[in-house]
Amino acid sequence: MSDRLLQLEKNLRNAISGRRYTEVRLSAALFSAQASTEWNSFPADNPAARRIFSYWQDVMEWARLMMCTARACVTDDLRRARLTNRYLSRTGGPSGYVHLDI
Repeated sequence: MSDRLLQLEKNLRNAISGRRYTEVRLSAALFSAQASTEWNSFPADNPAARRIFSYWQDVMEWARLMMCTARACVTDDLRRARLTNRYLSRTGGPSGYVHLDI
């Protein structure tokens, strides 16, 4: 695996970890394109080609799991904010609410 491929993997992981979702699509595309280029540079029966493909699969599976987890966390936060607003508006005291700008 080339240094470029490793750097693109790092960029993808940083974008996902930093919740910079607009960068994730571009980072994933660049990583996949580089992996494809390196994979295609070897004959089909070459173990190096299989290693690159396996590496690509592992990184993309990690990315999928992290994106699903992030989506679940955001959904949970929004659900809790909605529930909090429901209880805040029922109290007899001063009216308050949680406001989220999305």
